[in-house]
Amino acid sequence: MSGLGGLNKTSGGVVISLVQSQLFRVDTPADLAKAVQHVVALVSRTKRAYPATDFVVFPEYCIHGLSMKTDDEIMCTMDGPEVAAFQDVCRREKVWGCFSIMEKNALGYPWNVGITINESGQVVDYYRKSTYVVTSLF
Repeated sequence: MSGLGGLNKTSGGVVISLVQSQLFRVDTPADLAKAVQHVVALVSRTKRAYPATDFVVFPEYCIHGLSMKTDDEIMCTMDGPEVAAFQDVCRREKVWGCFSIMEKNALGYPWNVGITINESGQVVDYYRKSTYVVTSLF
């Protein structure tokens, strides 16, 4: 985009919408489903308001909020309904999306994951944020 073109996409340009929204307190599966529907609705609203948008980016913890509850019942899987909802909205709105999920981890605490989904609804990037705890070496 150019400063003179405003929200009109320039030739070869990419329009990226960065979304900032309310973070929910997520304690139950119903809370998680409500947060997912909120994010899905924001993707659709973004495309209606800014049709030239190619890529919609959401912040970390966009559906799990800051409650930091890590019960398995509210953790996501890559083949679960939360990721499927993101895939569906990207396909329907013909837009790329970047989302954050807390993914179940059989080894312990959940994984903090970022996923990118293309306009066909395919997950094209998966980033698992890792934290290593170092104990005293002495």
